[in-house]
Amino acid sequence: RFDPVWQRSVLIALDTQLHGDFDGYIDQQELCFSVARTVCEQLEQRRIGYELVTNAAIKGELAGFSSSGGMGGSFQKILYALGSAQNGCIRSVEELMHAVCLGAHRCEMIVLISTHCDARVERALNKAREIKRGQIITLFADQLMSSLDEASEEGRAGA
Repeated sequence: RFDPVWQRSVLIALDTQLHGDFDGYIDQQELCFSVARTVCEQLEQRRIGYELVTNAAIKGELAGFSSSGGMGGSFQKILYALGSAQNGCIRSVEELMHAVCLGAHRCEMIVLISTHCDARVERALNKAREIKRGQIITLFADQLMSSLDEASEEGRAGA
């Protein structure tokens, strides 16, 4: 329990590139940041080491952060970076996933969080699957928003 975490077991890729129509993009991007914060928080609480790599407009290049879990200073830096990110992205999803796959040999799972799944995202995922034989989980903001809207409508209909 007190040994340092030498390996990051989860690698989170946060893609904020515009995919699809601009309508709803800002809301989808904000949901991506929220989902990333939630995933990081859950890993922190379980003391699971992870790395977050993003093409969000935080720096002039891809931004990477790592934490060994436990809600420490690394987590606070990640929260600050996500909170200070601007709209848009610095690099393409293809460049993001390429960078992610370079570091993925040490992790058990990749979690891709993106606004929408289009042909560019599919190509990037297919290349990642060729390189990384482990589990890749995808979370797309537009699908999550649709699910939330459906649940909300069902809740109103049942009331």
